[in-house]
Amino acid sequence: MRTSLSSSALIALCNMTLAATAGVCGSASMPPLSTRSQPPTVRSRPFVAKFRCYDSASANLLSHGTMYRDSRGRARSDYTLSEGDEVRIIDDVVQLTLMVFDVKRHLFHKERYEAPRSAWSFSRVEAIYVDERMRIHGTECRRVLFKPFSGRGVGGGDVGGAWIAETEGLVLAEDNPAEGWRWELTNLEFLEPEPIVFSVPAGFTAIEER
Repeated sequence: MRTSLSSSALIALCNMTLAATAGVCGSASMPPLSTRSQPPTVRSRPFVAKFRCYDSASANLLSHGTMYRDSRGRARSDYTLSEGDEVRIIDDVVQLTLMVFDVKRHLFHKERYEAPRSAWSFSRVEAIYVDERMRIHGTECRRVLFKPFSGRGVGGGDVGGAWIAETEGLVLAEDNPAEGWRWELTNLEFLEPEPIVFSVPAGFTAIEER
């Protein structure tokens, strides 16, 4: 079962968007391209949301964009990075395909997976659910604190936590003090996106298909 962006998809994305830089995905030199909190597939609860990720010390914007989910559970995330690159990720849970787009270079990577995510998962951290709740954009959220894994290559310190809407399958906010960033939704509307949102735009070339 796929619990997050697969390694090959991440490698393709990093190769496409960072070819001219020395940045590394998930490092302090580059903002995260997805939250560590990964919600399950949720159907019949469509939405369109705006988000941003910023440096928690300077408040400088690291990335921003738009997220979509339709009633069938298909999801799309559009990222504009601080250097001007644009990345699009479409997770089609109907066709069981994940597509990662380099919008600037009109390239995309596509791969298949076996099954949609059926439960919440958390990348690179251990999640601790606490009895703390609040409403964000009118949505009931629960606080989840993160504890770093002790495995090789995983840093320590305060790795923050997230505010999630469990039944809605939404991440409303997430922070990582150890890496110095905060991610949050800035707008949320429960409405149905247009079907074309989840299609491959004309003029894009596939660099690999599995």
